[in-house]
Amino acid sequence: GIRDDLVTGVQTCALPICRMLERATWKKDRALNWDRYDQWEIIARDVWKSRFVRWLTPVTEADQELKFVFQLKKDKAEMTYLNGPKTGHTIGIENGQPYELLDDRRINKNSNKIRLYLAPVRDYFFWPQDLVNSKIVVYQGEGKVNGEAYHKIFVTDGDFKPSRDEDQFIVWVNKKTMTIDFVEFTLRELLTSYRGVVEYVDYREVQGIRLPHRIILRDKIGDQKYSHEFLVDSMKFEKQERSLSFRMKIAPLSQGIIFDL
Repeated sequence: GIRDDLVTGVQTCALPICRMLERATWKKDRALNWDRYDQWEIIARDVWKSRFVRWLTPVTEADQELKFVFQLKKDKAEMTYLNGPKTGHTIGIENGQPYELLDDRRINKNSNKIRLYLAPVRDYFFWPQDLVNSKIVVYQGEGKVNGEAYHKIFVTDGDFKPSRDEDQFIVWVNKKTMTIDFVEFTLRELLTSYRGVVEYVDYREVQGIRLPHRIILRDKIGDQKYSHEFLVDSMKFEKQERSLSFRMKIAPLSQGIIFDL
């Protein structure tokens, strides 16, 4: 599994500490804008250091310009090439099924390259906002990276026990800035023993939400080497028009919890 023993001390964890990930997520989106949108469009470059790993993906260039369109309320992602020999071509994945668009017609594909690239890429962008909704969120303790102090939070939709089937995560929340700077993760679909790190840098506000504009894929915490990174040029959110016969008031996170900011 991705963790050591995380159960010790969990029952005696002070409430503000147990809510650390929730606090970090809320601080980036105080108005709860994330849940109001349906679609997230990102223009970014995927810049590669590892040629071998890139060969296992649908990326054709060492410096690939891409447009991603993610559905926030569906398990769906699309990617359009903006440079290279496939410029203008769109591939996607929905509920685990890879596909490509040909003349706006969706053609399902049996492609591990699409599946094992596009689904994780969607996760990399979503995790700073999404991991807080996991079934199990446990405070692990404190740690340091490059002299910076962090809160460490263990997260999974599976179990406390090490698992060869369920993905597990350790989220590193910067104690000074309360930003999510690192996420250690497993990727069981790729390899049961695979473990990596996403580093989040350059947080900027987009439509009321502070989001990282540089995402670096490293092998381990504190390692200077990396396989590739995403450099975001622009982001925007959209929501679908709906006809509602009522208004719904959105309650604040964790009723009764007051964050000391």
